[in-house]
Amino acid sequence: MSGVTLKPKCYIFVCVGCGLLACSGRSDRLTCSPRCRVRAHRNGSLKRLRDLAALPTFDIEPASIQQAAAVEQLRPDLAEKLKLGQMELQDTRKEMWSAFWTLLESSL
Repeated sequence: MSGVTLKPKCYIFVCVGCGLLACSGRSDRLTCSPRCRVRAHRNGSLKRLRDLAALPTFDIEPASIQQAAAVEQLRPDLAEKLKLGQMELQDTRKEMWSAFWTLLESSL
C-alpha cells in the first residue's frame, strides 16, 4: 500500500460570518473561524440560516445550504444539475475540491 495517498473528506462551504469560501473536514461547519462564528451569531445571520433550513419547504441541514452556495460560486454547471435533481450534493465533492484547489493555486 505504499505510495497511496488518502485524502481526508473536505467539505467546501460559504462561511456564514464573512461570506468567503472555506473548507472543513466536518460536514456541519458553518463558519471558517471562531471570529466569524461570533460575528454570525451577533448579526443574526446564523439564526436566519437555521430558520431558513427549518422551513417545512426545505427541512435540510444549514450546512447543506452553505455547501450548495459554494457549488453555485465554484461550479455553476453543477449547481444547475443540483437544482434539477440530476445530482446530489455529496456527488459534487470531488469536482468541488478540484475547483477549490485551482482557485487557491491561482491566488498564490
